[in-house]
Amino acid sequence: MIGFIYYKAEVSPHFIYICPFNCKQVRRVGKITYEICKDFVDEWVTVSDEEICRAILFLLEGEKTVAEGAGAAGVAALQSGKISDIRGKKVGTIVCGGNIDVNAIAQVIECGLVDSGRRIRLSMDIPDRPGALSNLMGTISNHQANV
Repeated sequence: MIGFIYYKAEVSPHFIYICPFNCKQVRRVGKITYEICKDFVDEWVTVSDEEICRAILFLLEGEKTVAEGAGAAGVAALQSGKISDIRGKKVGTIVCGGNIDVNAIAQVIECGLVDSGRRIRLSMDIPDRPGALSNLMGTISNHQANV
């Protein structure tokens, strides 16, 4: 099976391809390329920003591999379960492109950690009294969390 993953794109020769992860941006798919590909593609799926973040983080942590957003789109599609009829089958995807900005990696990691529930941000008001911050940190520590 051959499949193409278009990041938030309508499947047509006139779709807009926008990628916030420093990947190749294409305003329009070439007519010849589209005509050739549509005959060999079994399924088209889309992946979101959050799914791409999760895939990039998975590749960084689990595979020690750096991939840009477009290069991790196949992993994002597999992780999200959007590709049909693959249960119990051996499946592979191509991971390519390390053209990701160093500053973007930090944002991708943050997005992936928040999306997976491993990091949260809290904002709260505490009294400006001695020991108030210590009490808050004690409460957080009692719940086995890190700051």
